[in-house]
Amino acid sequence: MLKNKKMHPVLGSSKNPETLAMTWKGVAVGVVPIAIFVAGMFGVVLDSNELVNFVDALLAAVSACMVVFGLGRKLFLKFKK
Repeated sequence: MLKNKKMHPVLGSSKNPETLAMTWKGVAVGVVPIAIFVAGMFGVVLDSNELVNFVDALLAAVSACMVVFGLGRKLFLKFKK
């Protein structure tokens, strides 16, 4: 975790406020099973291959956005001077 950044108290751990709380880690782990359950309630059937492909595509898109944003910010700050 970044040492100089302050985390919102709701997100921080009660044991070590600089780390993410176990509650939010649990929420992150439970998102996919809950999404599958809710989709099933609406008649959408997801098999494991479809889910893996979707998660791979989603993470690839997020990763690409992070790279482009980080590179753009780095270039902006470098040439701003």
